[in-house]
Amino acid sequence: MVNQKRKKTHTIYGYNKEGTSKFVIVAPHGAGDDLKSGIIANRIAKNLNGAVVVNNQYLKPNNSRSNRADKHVRDFNRLCWSKKKKRYLWNPRPELKTFFNDIEAFCKKARKHSRDHKAVIIYIHSLKGKTIGIDLGVGLKSIKDKNKFVFNQKNISKNSGIVTIKINQVKKLKKILEDRLLADRGLKFSIGRVHSGWSKSSGIQFHKHEGRSDYALQMEISRTLRETKDDRSYIINLISETLTKVFK
Repeated sequence: MVNQKRKKTHTIYGYNKEGTSKFVIVAPHGAGDDLKSGIIANRIAKNLNGAVVVNNQYLKPNNSRSNRADKHVRDFNRLCWSKKKKRYLWNPRPELKTFFNDIEAFCKKARKHSRDHKAVIIYIHSLKGKTIGIDLGVGLKSIKDKNKFVFNQKNISKNSGIVTIKINQVKKLKKILEDRLLADRGLKFSIGRVHSGWSKSSGIQFHKHEGRSDYALQMEISRTLRETKDDRSYIINLISETLTKVFK
């Protein structure tokens, strides 16, 4: 794809940029919780001519620098699902509503660039561990890192969601990233070992409910792949190349 200059729009939560492809890249914790996730998301989006949405204003409540009395404390990857009303509730969180309204607006445009009329949304997160290079969240867990998966379990989450991409797409992502990460960096690839993303409160589940049916996944990226510019360039290019192969 040919990179195009994109207009940056500043918002209550941070910034966004429009795209001209099926991809929408999101950094919900770019204010200091998931270090370098905003930079990584922006560059992946640039590689893919995708839209990007970055929260760089709000910290999670458990961040050591956050103050619960501070209005800029909010987890942008934790939504409130009403089982009774069967929809997401936003009050009194206008900044979170704006964030996801913007994401949905970009998804609507992205569908026009997709052969199956589905946007592909990637949430970028950070992982503290040093042995797993990427942990993939798509609403399931891999059994012993094989191509066998456990789906949402009622005993784990009362608001269990669904698998957010096709199983053959999961297997393709696993094959490419597992081989490359091990060969290039000696790192493992896992699916749902850290965060499965199968609760409706997870950001990726937003794209599978209330009538939405896009592809959504989250990538937890190891600290060892975010520390230097060379590390970041490596993982940005690897993810960009992999996504173009899997979501043709």
